[in-house]
Amino acid sequence: MKTLIVALLLVTPAYAGPLSTYLVEPCRYLDTREEIPLPGISGAFTNMRLYRVQETCGVPLGAGGVLMNVTVTGATVKGHLALISSEITRNEGRMIPTTATLNFAPGQTVANFAITQLARIQPGEADLLVYVNVPNGQVHVIIDVVGYLR
Repeated sequence: MKTLIVALLLVTPAYAGPLSTYLVEPCRYLDTREEIPLPGISGAFTNMRLYRVQETCGVPLGAGGVLMNVTVTGATVKGHLALISSEITRNEGRMIPTTATLNFAPGQTVANFAITQLARIQPGEADLLVYVNVPNGQVHVIIDVVGYLR
């Protein structure tokens, strides 16, 4: 049995202080290569989309962050992917993230582990922004949820 210890401090108006880490059975949350029964996720990415992770894949409502394996594949141009809390988009308008979760070149399959803050939300609201910069191209995105912070 392996134990994952994560020390993370999220400091925003919504979450302040250390959060505990909870692992879940790995769950395919997003795969733009195939039909997954979640609204608005099929097809290749060309910009940014909002998603709701809480109350899916074992992540409870009120989770402060999510642990994910993020993969891109089939890129037609070089680009990068970034994950940020949708709370930032609500408070500061739709902004372009300044830090990439992963970078990729045409034809590459690239994966990275990410711990991303989730927005404090009401039922029906999105809590995660997935931004993909692929100028005049496209890429497929795969996200597997493996845990959460609370």
